[in-house]
Parts: sequence; structure tokens; C-alpha cells
Amino acid sequence: MRRFPFHDSLKWTLCAGTLAVLVACGKPPAETAAPTNDDPEAIERIALPVQVLRAGSGTISDVIEVQARLEATKRQESVSLSNGIITELPVVNGQIVDVGELLVELRPLPEDEDQLIDATIELKRAQRDLERLQDLEKKVAGAVAQVDLDEALDKRDDATLAVKKAERDAANRRIVAPFRGVISGIEAILGERLDKSDIFARLQNLDSFTTTVEIPETIVPRLEVGLSVDVIPLGDEQALGKILTMPASIDHENGTGNVQVKIDTPPATWRPGAFALMRIKANEVSGDVVLPRICVQYRRNRAFVWEMLPEDLANSDDMTAESNWIVKRTWVSLGAGDEDQVVIADGLRPGALVIRDGNKGLSDKVPVVPQGLEDYHYIPDPSANEETAPQRPQGPGGRPGRPAQGS
Repeated sequence: MRRFPFHDSLKWTLCAGTLAVLVACGKPPAETAAPTNDDPEAIERIALPVQVLRAGSGTISDVIEVQARLEATKRQESVSLSNGIITELPVVNGQIVDVGELLVELRPLPEDEDQLIDATIELKRAQRDLERLQDLEKKVAGAVAQVDLDEALDKRDDATLAVKKAERDAANRRIVAPFRGVISGIEAILGERLDKSDIFARLQNLDSFTTTVEIPETIVPRLEVGLSVDVIPLGDEQALGKILTMPASIDHENGTGNVQVKIDTPPATWRPGAFALMRIKANEVSGDVVLPRICVQYRRNRAFVWEMLPEDLANSDDMTAESNWIVKRTWVSLGAGDEDQVVIADGLRPGALVIRDGNKGLSDKVPVVPQGLEDYHYIPDPSANEETAPQRPQGPGGRPGRPAQGS
């Protein structure tokens, strides 16, 4: 077969190209070698901004939240003790009144206007009749029958009681506040008649509150008398209360028991009937190190936190916000906790600098820029082994530098 020069040329070209590739793969050019930590031209890694907090002690409570209405501890119904017509009504519902302040004043009904005058006249007559009989008995012994004397004495006593009743009725037509509190339940108007035993208004004292709270049956065993309760009315200042009584029985229909919470020092702005959140603190647990749960990360079901350390632990006594920092994965054991916090049972010392926010992209020895604290002073771990402490890499001229990429 006849060979064509074109085929020979193509064959030699392919062979030469293959040889060049093999030579190139054998050894990289010196100027393309990857930088090392000893290279003065090493590329510094970018420091990541993070929010930092200092690990410290704290208390975690098993918190139970329920809702209730505020109720005044001391309440009293203002009842009319005499019949009369309303002539003065200086208060309205929701008004705060002081002790002795006038609530309502009545005038006697027409048939009662002369009640005191008539009773006083009858008393004078009865007293004269009694004295006349007694004088006659002194002058002539046996001139007056004992029955007549007794009857005169009874009339005098009945007239005396009638006068006292008339005076009491007159005084009862002026109703004043027996204590400082807020008025409610007024429905009467000027000129209206009030009869004896009619409820005119309700007065609730503001010095303390005792609120009844319905607690689910499953939660009742976790409570006890004296437990602290944060009472938080809607849009108002909160105060501290305590459990006053535990339920003596359980409502079988609702599956709840009534717990009474007393607040002895409520804010002056509180009003009876206001809606409030009751936050009951049960089973308090304290720990030397308590962290927000956001600080805790997990890897293969093991808990850890990112701890911030100086790059040069040997010179950590003079660390400032401008110092160089790195992070370290610190494995921890968790203790009791709630929705927001958790006790660190083991693995982290008090005073350690812990990453709160900015965990994304972190790994051991990554440089970071801390934020969130005024004092970044590093507190050394007395149990740490100085020989194994991470050292800051050296830059040009022996000066400290940042880790190179890939370290």
C-alpha cells in the first residue's frame, strides 16, 4: 500500500505532543509551587467577624406559663344600710378613692324625714312618765304597782332605742370608702332611691393581689407553696409573686387544680380584672457555666462550642480588641436546660470566651474578629498544658503573622 507523507507527519506530531505532556506532569515549575507557612509571601486567611460572650455562672428554672386575671386580695361591697334618695354621687366606675372619701349621700324618704325628731319626743315623754311614777313611789310606798313601773321602764328603753336607730340611719345615709381602692359596679344615678341592703358599689383594695390560677393536673406535682411567680400584665409593669396555696382537689371535668398566687407589692398602675401572664419558676438549677443554647453546636451527636483564644497564648496577658484571635472547637457535656439556656456540666471553664453568633464557616484555628464585649481579656485555663498550646506562626523578620491558607 502506498504511504502518503501527510500520515507520517501526523504520527510524528502526536508522539511529540504526548512526550511534552509526560515531561510536564513529571515535575512542576518552581514558580508555581504552593506557598508554605515559612514563605514570607504566604497568603493570609480572612478573619471572620463573630459575636462573643464570656462564659459565667447562672441559674436555670423549669418555667411554667399560665394565664389569669388579676384579683384584689381585699374586696368589699358597699351596701346601703338605710333607705334614702341619692343626693350626692361624686364617684364613677374605675375611679381610685382614698379611705374616708365620700361615695354617696342620701336624704331620708318623706316618711322618714321626721324620724329622729319623733323618736326624740317619744323618749322625752317616756322619761317624764317614768320619773313621775318613781317620785310617787318614793313619797308613798306601795302607791304605784310594780307592773306600772316596769311598763314605764320598758317604754323609756324602747324610746331610747328608737332614737339610736334614727341617729344610726341618719349616719348611714352618708357612705364613705373604708379603705383605699378602685370603685366598680355603680349603676345608680342621682335622685334614685336606695333601699336598705341594696348593693351600691364594689370597692377593691390595690395594696395586694391574690389571683386564682388554673393549673393542669400534670403540672401540679411540680409546684409547691412559696415558689416564685413572675406576674406580667399586658402592657404594664411586672411584679414578683409567690404561690400562696396549692389545690386541695382536682376538677375531674377540666383536669385542673386552683393555685392561688399572692403579690404583696404590686405596681401602682395595676388594676383588678387585668389580664396577666403568670410565669412560675419550678426546679431551679444553678451552674458554674451557663450558656445560651445558640452557642452550642453538634457534630455526630456530640455537643461542642467554639472557644476564642489568642493566637499566641504565651503573650495572652495583654490582649486587646486589636489582638489576633483564633477559634478552637471545645467539646462539652450538657446539663439541665430550658428553651433558652443550658448548663455546661463539663468541658468549659468559667471566663472562657465563647462564640455566640457567626458560627458559620468556622473551623479550628480560623482567625476571627470579636465583637460584643468591652473587655476581651483572656483568662488562662490553669489546667491547660502550655506545651500543647497553639502558637502563632512567624511572619517576616520573626514577627507574628496569620496562618497561611491551607494550614
